[in-house]
Amino acid sequence: MADFIIGPDFDGSRVDRFLRKMFPDIPLSRLYKDLRRNRVKVNGRKAGGKDRLHAGDRVTVPYEKKQSISLSSDVPFLYPIIYEDEEIAVVDKPGGVVVHKGSGHAKGLIEEFRASFGL
Repeated sequence: MADFIIGPDFDGSRVDRFLRKMFPDIPLSRLYKDLRRNRVKVNGRKAGGKDRLHAGDRVTVPYEKKQSISLSSDVPFLYPIIYEDEEIAVVDKPGGVVVHKGSGHAKGLIEEFRASFGL
């Protein structure tokens, strides 16, 4: 079992889309089966696939959290970190460097950061 606290990135997202994003290796048939069998909970209550998530919600799923196999932890992080603590890191990123993957970019600064620090 794994718990997730929903952040602002998934605020307003549907439960089924959140699960598909977080667990791309699990077949859709299993995700929907687990939703139908009430194995997925939001704030301790059964969740339907069309239910909406809100920032701060706790989602409990019957799967283990996995690191992406495409990212290795031996990747050096090339950008200077100006400030960091347990909750935040401030990175000095040059202009033109992509922050989030997508829109034709396989990875962004966030994915590089996670890969470098094993997150």
